[in-house]
Amino acid sequence: MLLARFLTLALLVTTAGGWGCASSQKPVISPAAVDSPAPVPFPADSVPRPGLPPVVKVTGPIVIRVVYPTPGQLIASRDSNFIFGSVGSGDVALRINGFDVPVLPNGAFLAFLPLPLRSDPAYRLEAARGRDTVRAVQRIALPPLRLVLSDSGSLLVDSASLQPRSAQLWSAMDRMRVAVRAPRNAAVLVRFPNGVETPLRNVADVMRATPGVQELLPPVPDSNLFAADVPAAAFGGSGADLVVRRGSDTVVLAVPRVLLTEDAESRWAIVGAAASTLPDTDRVVIARPVPGGTYQWFLFPGTVVQPTARTGESVRIRLDSALSVWVEAAEVQMLPAGFLPPRRVTANARVVASPPSGDWSEVVIPMSARPAYSVVEEERAIVVTLYDTQANTDI
Repeated sequence: MLLARFLTLALLVTTAGGWGCASSQKPVISPAAVDSPAPVPFPADSVPRPGLPPVVKVTGPIVIRVVYPTPGQLIASRDSNFIFGSVGSGDVALRINGFDVPVLPNGAFLAFLPLPLRSDPAYRLEAARGRDTVRAVQRIALPPLRLVLSDSGSLLVDSASLQPRSAQLWSAMDRMRVAVRAPRNAAVLVRFPNGVETPLRNVADVMRATPGVQELLPPVPDSNLFAADVPAAAFGGSGADLVVRRGSDTVVLAVPRVLLTEDAESRWAIVGAAASTLPDTDRVVIARPVPGGTYQWFLFPGTVVQPTARTGESVRIRLDSALSVWVEAAEVQMLPAGFLPPRRVTANARVVASPPSGDWSEVVIPMSARPAYSVVEEERAIVVTLYDTQANTDI
């Protein structure tokens, strides 16, 4: 029985970092906590797994629609890339840049193809059915070729490689990466507003100078890359100069302003500010472990968070005393100075009886305010972590 199977799973609710909690608490809602029939064992290998439904056949006019990449999208991959979309009908032969691409019965297609030539950065699609042929062009953008930096002649610096490239927001305790590509025989340093200078080291030279462990290190990076991790507090809430010298030649690049969170007007924000066409019940904010990284956490719009850093189009927010994640800057709206953050407390959880069909039951955890959360499915448990939340339940 589906209900009995559901009730044999333990739902572990973890409250993390909540207002002085000494440790995470893991109350367990088990079958004993609700009125239910005895659980029925079900080994994982005996659970029937329904197959995917067949792809519905579609026959209609040829209409080429590329979902990815979008027009003009910058493709940073080195040699190959996905392209997918639909041609509107399943009885169509499709070629993209001269490659035959399979079309599913519903007209959808997915291909992994070599990148177009730099001289013509576009995907050229040709869909044909008998004498009926439709063509389309999807242009993309490719990153510029890496600038060649000579060890002789006039001093040339790759200014497009400067990190950071935009204004930053960091905590005074953070260390911030400053980097630039310059000739290998140049001297590179960052000069702070108070006159203190910190040298940048050639990353490849540092890696090669590590005896006995080279085989354990990642591949040696660009031999022209100079970098250093410097304290954000050294910027004093302003910018700095990055200085490249070789002989009598000097190039100076301005490092964008670095604002400290301790000096910011507001230390609290609300996520979900970006516009969305999705229904409210489907709207979530994606959080990642690093800027531009993989999806890992999902936040309800309206969740109050504490920003602790900003770099480019990403903002770092603190979920609890031990975990910070990154969200898109467009999703973050700063709250007025003096805003008091909510206290997140759980009340008694309960299991609501399933509908007459018996297909599912509902676990309800009352909350005083929306928390950041994560859900991890294990073999015989679903672990729900509520960050910066204090458990106040006797179940």
